[in-house]
Formats: sequence, structure tokens, C-alpha cells
Amino acid sequence: MKNRLCSEGYLKFFSCIDKIGLSTEELVDVIRDNMPLIADDIDLGKLNIRFYTPPTPLESKGHDVEIVLFENDFGYEEAGETRKFDTSSGGSVTFTAHSKKGIVWDTDGKENLDFLLKNIFAMCGRARLSDIVKKSLSCDMSTGLVNANGFVAAGNRLAANGTLHEYTAFYINLKNFKYINGQIGNRYGDTVIRKYAHTLAKLVGNDGITSRLGGDNFTVLIKKARVDDILDYLSGADLEIEIAGSVSHFSMQARAGMYDIKEGDAMPHVMNCISAAISTARRHPTKHIITFTPEVLYKIMQEQEITASFPAAIRNKEFLVYFQPKVDLKTRELCGCEALVRWLKDGNLIPPMNFIPLFEHNGSICSLDFYMLESVCLSIC
Repeated sequence: MKNRLCSEGYLKFFSCIDKIGLSTEELVDVIRDNMPLIADDIDLGKLNIRFYTPPTPLESKGHDVEIVLFENDFGYEEAGETRKFDTSSGGSVTFTAHSKKGIVWDTDGKENLDFLLKNIFAMCGRARLSDIVKKSLSCDMSTGLVNANGFVAAGNRLAANGTLHEYTAFYINLKNFKYINGQIGNRYGDTVIRKYAHTLAKLVGNDGITSRLGGDNFTVLIKKARVDDILDYLSGADLEIEIAGSVSHFSMQARAGMYDIKEGDAMPHVMNCISAAISTARRHPTKHIITFTPEVLYKIMQEQEITASFPAAIRNKEFLVYFQPKVDLKTRELCGCEALVRWLKDGNLIPPMNFIPLFEHNGSICSLDFYMLESVCLSIC
């Protein structure tokens, strides 16, 4: 082939760096390793790259770092060529290039340099996208906290280091947040969530782990010595949020399930414990912080068994109507009766308190109401 679009060194260089899935850090290493392939072709003495990204939920402090991509052993001209490329996210990638000692780039040399830097910038954009995709697998995009995958992975690392038992685990759910979200809208609701999340993470500290599972749910691993601090925060957190130019105050209360991690516990067990505890806390009329115990798990298993038995109990007419008489106190005559439900299962009566609150919570109570209405009507006929 007589005509080449670029030199053989250039082809080798880009075949080395043109790899899908490279992170920005990996790309920088590959460029460093392969820059000697083309440095002589363009009389390059030194090349720096500066990455700048503004603060985002994924990177709360942003990113600003300058890296040397290439420097030869024979010196370079002090005067350099600077090329800055802006990104759509408000960041930038800036290159500073110096020619070899004693060489000044002419127009053709600068055009070659521009061609090289534009291509490297394009590769940086692809690597940055790869960074974001990889991080999103373990990070909540709205708050910048780790998500469920990241939480479990971080807990597994603590377990591998033998320090997981030094922590207490929490599963946290904000109370009445749907009402707040409905009042101020999703945009400002997200702002409230972020403020709550960042304050929670600061309380947990750098040696702990704070995650957002989604919506108004969070999980936490906190050092046992600071458990009282987080309990105070869960009982009531006052947040100030600016909405449409004015400051609004929100008092955020939470319910939570907690588990004091024991030596030898693994993360799947920890997650099961705090999930069971928060499930109990959601339905408890007065206690909003539930500590996991074996009794909590036993009760949940009982409730699951009762829930699973309900459809068959309706079909088999296991629910019985007990009529409680009503007497007129003046005439002492029977004036009516109240229909009470009892559940006869396998020859044993199940107390209403064991199933009525559960059916009210899961929605099965409507089916039971209609069953009772029909049974009473049949008794009257």
C-alpha cells in the first residue's frame, strides 16, 4: 500500500490504547507505556494531562489531578503547547505538550500534535463513561452513597479482614416521606433525601458504611461505640432546605431494624437480621427501633405461615362466626349481636390478635370482611 493515513508507530499506539472497558486509570497507564512508540515521530519531549470534574453526587469533592504521560531522557523545551477540551458535565481535560530540547514545532508539527491529543481526549471520554457505568453498579446515582451491592461488598471486605463484628447494622426507613414528597414535589424531595443521606453518612464516619437502597430506605454499618449517636439522629433530624428562595424546615423521623453483629457472622446473615427487624418495626404501633432477636425471626416465620394459609382457610371455611349478644340496658332485652371472627385451624383456635393486624397490613382483611358478611347473612336467612 503506497499511501498511509498515519505512521506505523501511530497505528501500533492506537491499537494498544483502543480497548473497550478501560477505566481512566487503566487508560493512563496504557498511554504511558505506549507513548514511546510515537514520541519521536512528533518530536515530543514531555506530555502532561490534567483531569478536572466538578462535584457530583458520585464524586462529592470533584476531581482535579495532573499526570505526566510522557517525558524523554534528553530534555524538552520550556515553552509548551496547551490544549483544553471541555466536557458536557462541566469538566475539562487539558494537555500541556513540550517539544524535544532544541526543536520548535512548525505548523505541520502542531497539526500532528492536535490530531494526537484529540484522539486521546476521545479515548478519555470513553474511559470516563466506563468509570461511571462501573461505579453505578455499586453506587446510588442521586446521593453518591453505595447502593445495596456496594453495601454488601463493603461488608464482605470487613468480614474478610475479621472486623465485621466490631459493627452494628441498621436498616433505616424514613417515616411519612411519601407525604413530604407529595407536598414539595420530587425535585425538592430528592434534595431532602440527599441532605438526610449526607448528614447520616457524616454521623456514621469514614470507618463505617452508609448506603441508600432506593427511595427512603438506607442501610448502615457503624462502629458499636457510636450507636447511641445514630439512635438520636433516627429519633428526629431537623433539616433546612431552600425551596424557591426560602428556607423550609423538615423534621425527619425514622424507623429502623438493628442487629449487633457477632463474631463469625457473614453479610447474608446480617442482611436477613436487619430485614426481619425493620419488617417488625414497620408494623409495631409504638416501637420504631427494633433490635433483632431470634424471637423476631420466629414471629415473622409464623406470620408468613399464617399469610400463606389464608387462601386455603377461606376455601375450607375455617373462619367461624361467633355472635356476641347486645342487650338493651333499660329493657334488659336482646337487641342485636356483634359478629366476631375466630379461626379454627387443625383443631386449634387462633386468637384474632394473631391474624387480624397481619391481614390489615397485607390487605387480606377485605377478603375476610366479605367472607364474614356472607356468613352472617347466611346465618340470618
